[in-house]
Amino acid sequence: MSKPYELQHFHTPHFSPTAEGWTYIEFGHAHNDSRCTGGAWYYKGDKALALKELEKRKEQQRKAADDYYARPWV
Repeated sequence: MSKPYELQHFHTPHFSPTAEGWTYIEFGHAHNDSRCTGGAWYYKGDKALALKELEKRKEQQRKAADDYYARPWV
C-alpha cells in the first residue's frame, strides 16, 4: 500500500518542478542558510500530511546542523 502523499526536495534555484505531477509546497531558506534547508519542496497527494512531513524533515535537518556546528573543532 502506498503512502497518501509523497514529499520531495528538489535543489533548484527557481519555482518549477523537475518532474511532472509534483505540486510546489514551499521554498526553503536562502542558499546561504548554514542549516542546509534551502531548495524547493514539492509534493503529490495529501497536502496536510506532506506539510507535517516537511516540518519533521526540516526539524531533523536543523538539529543535525546545530549538532554539527556545536562541535568544538567546527
